[in-house]
Amino acid sequence: MVTKKSTHFLNKRMYFKISRILIGFACLYSDWRIAILFHTPIFVWLILLSIIALGYQVYAEHIDNYFMGYRLIALVSGLYLAFLTYHISALIVIDFMDIFLHKDLSILALIFSIAITIYGRVHAHTIKTISYTYKTNKLPVGKQYNIVQLSDLHIGEIIDTNYIHHVVCQVNALHPDMIVITGDIFNRTNMRQRKHFYPIFSELRQLQAPDGVFAICGNHDPAMDSSLWQAFLEKSNIVDLNNRSYISKDINLIGRTGLVSYPTRKHLKRLMHSCDYQKPIVILEHDPAGILQAQSQHADLILCGHTHKGQFFPFTYFTRYWYGKDYYYGKHIKNGTCSIVSAGTGYFEIPVRIHTDNEIVKIQLQGLRKD
Repeated sequence: MVTKKSTHFLNKRMYFKISRILIGFACLYSDWRIAILFHTPIFVWLILLSIIALGYQVYAEHIDNYFMGYRLIALVSGLYLAFLTYHISALIVIDFMDIFLHKDLSILALIFSIAITIYGRVHAHTIKTISYTYKTNKLPVGKQYNIVQLSDLHIGEIIDTNYIHHVVCQVNALHPDMIVITGDIFNRTNMRQRKHFYPIFSELRQLQAPDGVFAICGNHDPAMDSSLWQAFLEKSNIVDLNNRSYISKDINLIGRTGLVSYPTRKHLKRLMHSCDYQKPIVILEHDPAGILQAQSQHADLILCGHTHKGQFFPFTYFTRYWYGKDYYYGKHIKNGTCSIVSAGTGYFEIPVRIHTDNEIVKIQLQGLRKD
């Protein structure tokens, strides 16, 4: 019997198969155009590079992350796919121009693609701090409460201890009252490279906030009840807030797990049952699709990640279209609920940032209540 759920799974598998076939043809076309441009037998070597890059993306979950050169292959694979995106796009434009100019401008397409990929890689090393304010009658006038949000760190093959060290230093310089991580701490769910994470424990333990550091799972993290997930948080001095609530002196904090489709998620109404409604209710949600439920339950503030704001052009526009302008990035207020979607503190798979930034989000709650 084919159920709706199984049909959705089959459609998803078919989507990935078709996308991989299309990417394969794109690689062949790009390699062929470069080979023609230089009139050399470089085509075979370009095909080999394409096979390595695409093979890594397909089978990375099953690879032991400790063989020599693994991180280099991950980096080259990601950069190659970024280059491929821009090379194919540039070739389409150049070929259209050739109709009118009658000139072969293929070399310009190649130069442009290499240049923008290099720019994107360099820009991916920068981390910006984005600040928002949220005014509430649930805190007294003059009271300020600072929350720092990290999201989508994607620790793994490329984002390593050095990167996390810089993140920790920038966060501590903001002197937050509380630090929250809204999912995708890891790049891959299998965490087979867990020995690689041991130095990161000591870095994350340096995060400083009087009310603590809290985290929820994203779709790239291990299951919230797995021993690896629990051990990592414990060693990093981070509180697991999946399907839990926490009441501090100033706010209510509620954590939801994974994507909205996860069967392990508890209903928000149930999680809010123990809240002190005299204090702001702040929800941690990885998937912005959960914003609608937060609005229906009249939460005060919801913090999300997951979208990466598209990470690099032109996917920035595809992401905006997919999630909608109110849910793909930034601060929005609707039905009395303020939502903030982060572009992410790290990056996923393709190690570039173009038309977006890695960001640390600082939210300052400002009191309006006159006691």
